[in-house]
Amino acid sequence: MKTFSLRQLLLLLTATLMTGAIPAQAARYSHIRQLAVFQITNTTRVAVGTDRSASLADVSVGDRVSIAYDHENGTLVAYHIADGVPHKPHVARRSIVLHPRHPATTSPYLHIGGFVRAIDLASGTLTIAY
Repeated sequence: MKTFSLRQLLLLLTATLMTGAIPAQAARYSHIRQLAVFQITNTTRVAVGTDRSASLADVSVGDRVSIAYDHENGTLVAYHIADGVPHKPHVARRSIVLHPRHPATTSPYLHIGGFVRAIDLASGTLTIAY
């Protein structure tokens, strides 16, 4: 019977564990992200970091973004694009008081988040993977 050194046993154990872990990891990351292309208009607001009046040129490929959008004639039109950085509110939080006669309103737009995959400034489109 062949004897193994401690190093050989550790290598054998590591190899055994990895053969079971690699397929699980591959399965976890093998999902295909869907792509969505949004049309940017001259009224689309862009917020990057603390700059609430940024432009599409300030957004970079790979950035995590949140988009408020709507469907118009079969096109996804973006109304607000914000990066993943928490934004400072216009009004201090302690002065916000909800009043029963003035309830908080919800956004009329749909929302989606994802990573920027492409930006075409010429055609005014933004592609995200979600």
